[in-house]
Amino acid sequence: GGIWWMDRNSADVAISSALASTEARTISSRIGQTGSTTLSDGSKVTLAADSRLTIAPTFSSTLRAVKLEGAASFDVAPRAKEPFALRVRDVTITVTGTAFDVVAYPQDASVVLRVRSGSVMVRGA
Repeated sequence: GGIWWMDRNSADVAISSALASTEARTISSRIGQTGSTTLSDGSKVTLAADSRLTIAPTFSSTLRAVKLEGAASFDVAPRAKEPFALRVRDVTITVTGTAFDVVAYPQDASVVLRVRSGSVMVRGA
């Protein structure tokens, strides 16, 4: 049990550090506009209006981590050994290959997750 906790904790720290890095890039959409991007692993993200996606500078096959403010649809490229981690407020959504939508604007009281296919693991801070 202790090794599992330490492994999970070190992965959380690595993700937090990467997303907080000054080298992280941010993609955003303006009010009334949407945007889409394909990440380097082949995952597709469609941002809703007035949304921001922060991508870890080390986003690769070993660390697939992003952070969302606003709303977006994700079609995550399957990779069983390298999970895709999405941070939304104090929630981490982890997947290996699935399609889902998230709504979490700063003024919203909660995070809304809709899984379109596959499965996700949701964990609070």
